[in-house]
Amino acid sequence: MPHCTVRYSVRLTPKTPGVMAMDAVGIFHEERAEDEVGLPGELVWRRLETFSGPTGYALKEQVREQLWEMDVCARVGPLEWDG
Repeated sequence: MPHCTVRYSVRLTPKTPGVMAMDAVGIFHEERAEDEVGLPGELVWRRLETFSGPTGYALKEQVREQLWEMDVCARVGPLEWDG
């Protein structure tokens, strides 16, 4: 199945009262099913790799520690297919 790297805008909502929500760009790795002619089709799974910017890995750790809820929004740019 085809794999790709893709960026999505995400909304991070803190679970701690009094902390402001923030918008970020998440970088994900996806697997997609092949359609009837062998082209990448529907999403099979998606895994967060990091966030863009200098604080990307720190944000990922906070999401992984469940300090934030993450809503995945619109895709940013094209899918980057693995070779």
